[in-house]
Amino acid sequence: MIGSLNKSYDYTSIIDAERLQRLSEFIKDNFDEVRYEIRTVDGASYKIDTLEEVLSYSNPQSRRIVKLNIFANKQKNTHLFTPNLTLSLFDMTLYDKSCILSLNDLEDREISFLTQRIDEFIKGARPSYWWIHKPLIYWILGATLFTFALIWFTKSGKESLANGISTLFWVGVSFICFFFSNAIIKRSIEYLFPEGGFSIGEQAAYLKKKEKTRNVVLISVIGSLILGIVSGFLVHLIVT
Repeated sequence: MIGSLNKSYDYTSIIDAERLQRLSEFIKDNFDEVRYEIRTVDGASYKIDTLEEVLSYSNPQSRRIVKLNIFANKQKNTHLFTPNLTLSLFDMTLYDKSCILSLNDLEDREISFLTQRIDEFIKGARPSYWWIHKPLIYWILGATLFTFALIWFTKSGKESLANGISTLFWVGVSFICFFFSNAIIKRSIEYLFPEGGFSIGEQAAYLKKKEKTRNVVLISVIGSLILGIVSGFLVHLIVT
């Protein structure tokens, strides 16, 4: 049977040159005609005939690629407006999705095969820290901060500050906790751990630099925690 499919993905994904080459080779093995289109952060759009031209793009920060379209047809010069395959890859730092796959006028077995392989590609492009971008984490963090604030006010006897306006006071405290978690901490995390992007040209070096920065930050935080634990243990030994 001949059918169609439209599928959207929202996985965190970093697309590098090696992955794009493997993806392009797979598509070329199944389609006679393959074309490309890149869109940059400044709004420009370029139609490109070969992947080599895509990979040779300098990709500077001010004109970085934020969307890559791949169009493919079973036969050349057919389906000019609705290709058999349209695969759109997005930079998730600007879009709410990582990929949209559209398949048209293909047999059901082809659709099943192509969908499975594209699924594997998108999931394989997820960085190891993908879970850190889940919204639930920051809501839990906000709730944890609010709990700590509640315990601190209770144990320090400062709950009297909220007498008469307790509801309004605690609403304000909760707002501050959740705002700090979902705005300040989340934005800092997104800077150090990019949710998406195209690791091509200058962006490959840029993303590598971010990786080094977050390694330094993580080592500093872990080192500070260890130092604090050791210091507390030594103080306890001296005092006792």
